[in-house]
Amino acid sequence: MLITGRRVPVVLCLVVMVVALGSLAMGGTLETRMANLQLVPLTGPAKPFTLAKLDGTRLTLADLAGQPALLYFWASW
Repeated sequence: MLITGRRVPVVLCLVVMVVALGSLAMGGTLETRMANLQLVPLTGPAKPFTLAKLDGTRLTLADLAGQPALLYFWASW
């Protein structure tokens, strides 16, 4: 069924409202979620590791010694 004409804004508003209400119902408030977070205690330095970079070279944790480093691991499946 193709939605045309004056129905498009109405259907779009309904979809936005359903998504917004669903996210509120599932997620709760930011304050509630932040209050439930727990800190993970540090037990020592990071264990040595090696990563393959996009150019084919390798990067080790030792290469970053003395520098701040942010490691962001992302996967999509």
